[in-house]
Amino acid sequence: MDIKSQKYLILTERGDIGATGKKTDESLFFHHLEENAYDTFASVKYYRKKPYDLFLAIKKNGKPRQARNTSAGQRSSQFVPLHMKSEICKRV
Repeated sequence: MDIKSQKYLILTERGDIGATGKKTDESLFFHHLEENAYDTFASVKYYRKKPYDLFLAIKKNGKPRQARNTSAGQRSSQFVPLHMKSEICKRV
């Protein structure tokens, strides 16, 4: 959940990325550390041909990429998570 917005990131059946105010099975993601040290996040609920083949991805322009057009090796689906201390995340 994003601390500021109080929203959960979701991936819908159509492969669209969105947000919701409550925790659902669409907000569950499979986290995988790739061989190149990047992280990928795949939908737990939905898949095309096999489980964990719909990835969370962001285009170069910062907009979400349609999950049905993604794969694990694409740069748009690889992330480097930032681990923040809890005091940094608190509202001022």
